[in-house]
Amino acid sequence: MFRISQSREMPTPPNEVSLDFAAFSDKPKFPNLTKIVFLADNKVVYVTEGQFSTSKITDDMYSEFLYLEVPTAAFLKITSGNTVKLKLNAHEYTLTESQIVQIQRLSDYLK
Repeated sequence: MFRISQSREMPTPPNEVSLDFAAFSDKPKFPNLTKIVFLADNKVVYVTEGQFSTSKITDDMYSEFLYLEVPTAAFLKITSGNTVKLKLNAHEYTLTESQIVQIQRLSDYLK
């Protein structure tokens, strides 16, 4: 007789969630240290700073990238809202319903 042992333990969620941001424009929008504010249902749930890397793609086009590590607990707060907004300095962006669903699916894994 053979006995197969099955582990029912779920893997431990990571301590941080990695987010990648990209911006393309005719001039750099985030040339210096950028204040980053996440809002869920119009309440601030996480604040940090990050430095975008900037590259000139063509004579009239720049790309900017930021790789941001967000603590899992903060990410869960971000994804708890029905609305999610992101402020990068003076620029505010509202996530679409589809984008919110995608990050909420990831948060289900992290709980």
